[in-house]
Amino acid sequence: MYKLLIVDDEFIERDALKFIINKHCPQIDDIEQASNGKEAIIKSSTFLPDIIFMDIKMPGINGIEAAKNIKQFHPGCKIVFLTAFDYFDYAQEAVKIGVEDFIIKPATNEQVVEMVNKLTTALDAERIRQTKRQEVENKLEKITQYLKNELVSSLVSGEIEDSQILEYFSVLDVRFNEGFSAVVNINYSFTFSQNNHSEKDISSLRKNMIKKRCMEKLQFELQRHNLYSLISCMGNHIFLLLICHKDYKIPNMKEWSVKIFEKIWKVIYEQLGIFINIGIGHQFDNVHDITLSFSQAKIACKHGINAYQEIIHFDDIEQDRILLAYPAEKEKQLCEKIIRCDENGALVLVDEILDWMIQSFHSIKDIRRKIYELIVILTRTVSREVNLKENTSANYLEELQAVHTIGEIRTYVKHQLEKIIREVNAVKLDRTGSLIEKVCEYIKQNYMKEITLDEMAAMTGFSSYYFSKIFKQYQNINFIDYLTSVRIEKAKEFLKDPTANIKEISNMVGYSDPNYFTRVFKRTEGITPTEYRDKKVLSEQ
Repeated sequence: MYKLLIVDDEFIERDALKFIINKHCPQIDDIEQASNGKEAIIKSSTFLPDIIFMDIKMPGINGIEAAKNIKQFHPGCKIVFLTAFDYFDYAQEAVKIGVEDFIIKPATNEQVVEMVNKLTTALDAERIRQTKRQEVENKLEKITQYLKNELVSSLVSGEIEDSQILEYFSVLDVRFNEGFSAVVNINYSFTFSQNNHSEKDISSLRKNMIKKRCMEKLQFELQRHNLYSLISCMGNHIFLLLICHKDYKIPNMKEWSVKIFEKIWKVIYEQLGIFINIGIGHQFDNVHDITLSFSQAKIACKHGINAYQEIIHFDDIEQDRILLAYPAEKEKQLCEKIIRCDENGALVLVDEILDWMIQSFHSIKDIRRKIYELIVILTRTVSREVNLKENTSANYLEELQAVHTIGEIRTYVKHQLEKIIREVNAVKLDRTGSLIEKVCEYIKQNYMKEITLDEMAAMTGFSSYYFSKIFKQYQNINFIDYLTSVRIEKAKEFLKDPTANIKEISNMVGYSDPNYFTRVFKRTEGITPTEYRDKKVLSEQ
């Protein structure tokens, strides 16, 4: 549906046009009128008509001047001049303005309707083109955002080569002289406590909404400070690759970046009520140092969280203490995560250990040596605890010789970690399966005794809940149903003896109450024990 504005100093002319259009042009659902050029300009600014029928000769601002003015702020509207004169006198000026056509007054109904139909058909086509163009732009925007996320994620993990970074920059049209990285942690606990809420009471949907608002605000504020930002989000953390404008020279990047984020922190906290910690890495002037900058930003952010500092630059950390002290406690925790098959937790810890190595050693050779030591310690510790077949040290040495970049190192270590966890999980499953088989054998040998789930769980060393869960996983039947099935099968064998009564058989298969035994038997077999015996005896005669 479309809006139309009729501009004419003659009321009768306006009213006649409105009557014709209302009667014959249903695609026009809203019509306004103006009596002169000035009024037409004012009404067009708020009404924003799709079509304007405008008289040329009017007192004050004429149609030509009014059309020029309207086209400046509303270029998409279709303007048709109404004139009682030969329109060739105005044709050249009208073409310059972008007027669609002329109607010579007095116009017939057919001429008016034909003109409206012609213009709305053109508008329909434009809307279709605009919709398609918008769809293409939206798809391109999604693809671009995906590429940005993928690039930042790869830079954070270090799993990308310099040549690939340059390819991404070329596709994304990123040009820079220098930049730096930052890691933002959303402190949900503090944010929610300000509103008397506990973090555990807040849904993941609400957290995602907060994260989205925070990211949007970050991008907006960074743009205001002449910074082009690429953002990726993982967990509670937002990773920022910040590129300074090519012509924007910054004498002291560290001091400047801290001041920028102090302002941004204040805006986000005061306007959104979101509490964040920000870690800032070193500036870089080549793509090779971006991964190092991200490692520094991650360390700075973690330090800021632990030290309750809102904003901290990597240079402001006690680097000697951090870089000289090997994170032995994290290594111990990593072994525990692997033994428990907690892959996500293990990947977080190994990432932190790798960040320490990258900061502590500048040569790939030294990093490879520390990686070798780490993997050997992990495999030996885990093998000792889980009885895992240990890979030979020579294999690791040989494989590490083929690793030449930080990205390849991260990929190799994570691959080895996932491999060890898979092997641990397989050993655990085999051991668990063996324990379940022992439980089943015990039931078959002791079905006449009182057997409880808690007792069987204790036999395996598992909790009752976990035992119940894995028993069904291995046997495709829950524990109670399995025990019942064994007892009923034994009862069916005893029922073949016509001299044994139901009470005796009930006791023989572990049921002290014959009535209860009868109910269980009927629920399982569909008939009572007596009916089963009679049926069995008859079938064998």
